[in-house]
Amino acid sequence: MGYPVRDLQPGTLYLTISTTHAPERDTGVAHDYHSSLPNTLDPSIYETSCAQGYGNEEFQWGLYWHRGLGDGTWFMLHRLLFIPPGVIPGVTHPMYMLDQQEMSQSPRLFAHVVGLVRVLRVPETSTSDLTSYLNWLAPQAAMQANRSFMWASSVYVRTRRHVAKMQGLVDRAAEGFDITVLLYESLNFAYGEVWYGLSRQLPRPIMVSDAGITMVSAEKDLDRDRPKNTPWVKVQ
Repeated sequence: MGYPVRDLQPGTLYLTISTTHAPERDTGVAHDYHSSLPNTLDPSIYETSCAQGYGNEEFQWGLYWHRGLGDGTWFMLHRLLFIPPGVIPGVTHPMYMLDQQEMSQSPRLFAHVVGLVRVLRVPETSTSDLTSYLNWLAPQAAMQANRSFMWASSVYVRTRRHVAKMQGLVDRAAEGFDITVLLYESLNFAYGEVWYGLSRQLPRPIMVSDAGITMVSAEKDLDRDRPKNTPWVKVQ
């Protein structure tokens, strides 16, 4: 299980977990979120069916790339209400539209955000390259997305492999990445925090994922060194 941290760090990528609408826009509709992870949830089939058994995900998953104080990019998917029938046989229309926002204010200060899950940290010297990569990858992946969690996690894993390649490393853990571990960890965190968000308690919390990775040395990372079960191998 991951562990909490207090602050955003430069050069970090986060999963953002949000409710489907902002509490300040609530019209009196009762919320049906559990206060803990439902026992009926099977994370292994989350990509094909939702935790509550409905056609929509109970949370909206996004990505926040934090370059430094007052400087970040928030990538989110919004489901299209109308999907036109395919004009070309065999070609499907995108189910989601990507919303990409440059942020001077942290997503932690938005009441509909449940929390942030830190999955990647890189040296500040790599932030410019990674910004360009994410600006290219996020919209490309969004065109094929059918679940916001699958989109966000796939962008994360591909970004992680890109970082390893930039550093001349092989990320063995990414090659055999278990998406179920990240999902279960993130949902445990989300269900434990969702009611605090609905009660407008700000700022929203951050969890560092044990399924994540940091490329920053322990001397510079005051939170924790990289997980022992996430090996990097230098390319010869």
